Amino acid sequence: MKLNFTNIQTWSTERISQRVLYLIIALTGVIFLLFWLVGFSQPFVDDPNFNAPLFTDVLLVFVAILAIVALALAIWALWREIKMSRQNKIVLDNNIPVGKIRRYVILGTLASVLLTGLFASREAISVNGNQYTDWLGLTASDLFVNTSIIMIVDAIGTVIYGATKYRRKRK
Repeated sequence: MKLNFTNIQTWSTERISQRVLYLIIALTGVIFLLFWLVGFSQPFVDDPNFNAPLFTDVLLVFVAILAIVALALAIWALWREIKMSRQNKIVLDNNIPVGKIRRYVILGTLASVLLTGLFASREAISVNGNQYTDWLGLTASDLFVNTSIIMIVDAIGTVIYGATKYRRKRK
């Protein structure tokens, strides 16, 4: 199979996202295998003479790059969505209430972030034998973990609902 980048503009969104997913899965698998099989160590050791192996740094840099790319794509998608919604005042697209779905997704996401932030735990936790008491770090980590759990459960419920309600008409 020859990969021709000149025709990538003709690829469908599904095909591009599928290739990106395969690439991320392959990179993640290789880096984690190298991390666990070749270069595993505890990155937070009290010994000042301890040097973490190369793969620990590679893993940390890989995670940071993925986070930065995900944030950049999220900002770009939000900007694109705002731009498209201002240009296009269509409420229905193929009998799908696009505006209503967009509004409920935004409001639901904001509500889950606000609620998990308000009810986030601020109790100190033990990390590598030391007490971690930074209230901002504790609140932010609890907010992100709980919001992610809510969104994953919501996505699973939506997929199940969509699968049970989807009826393909056969000709």
